[in-house]
Amino acid sequence: MHPTMILLTLFERTALGSDGSAIFSDRVWVVLGDTLGLTETQLQIIRAVFDESTEYAMAANLGVSIDKIRLELSHIHRKLGTQDRVELALLVMAEFIRLFGDPEADPPSVTPAPGIRCFNRRRRPRPAAPGLPLRGAGRPPSRT
Repeated sequence: MHPTMILLTLFERTALGSDGSAIFSDRVWVVLGDTLGLTETQLQIIRAVFDESTEYAMAANLGVSIDKIRLELSHIHRKLGTQDRVELALLVMAEFIRLFGDPEADPPSVTPAPGIRCFNRRRRPRPAAPGLPLRGAGRPPSRT
């Protein structure tokens, strides 16, 4: 199926009165989030962008401050290399087409898109050896 026809099919789904984020199933959203290297909060914000929510509505729905929404949006734009919401939506649609090709297809195994870096790999602190304090606890290390 041609990508333009895929987009038209997807947009017809949302034109029938459902939210914009309903264009994809929850399972597809999870795969897109993993592929694009998004945190759960960032994925929720992108879904809200598809629903055409304002920043204030996003903050109210997620139970966070407006500043947190703005910060996360700037992180999303920097991470994905987009400038605005339209470009962000187009990038998500392009990633969907790259992954699935057909709106009725099942999600394939997840592989990152070329050029997209995954930043949501958080470092976990290493546990201290038994009997030693955690790093940063107590007095600073001596410089000898």
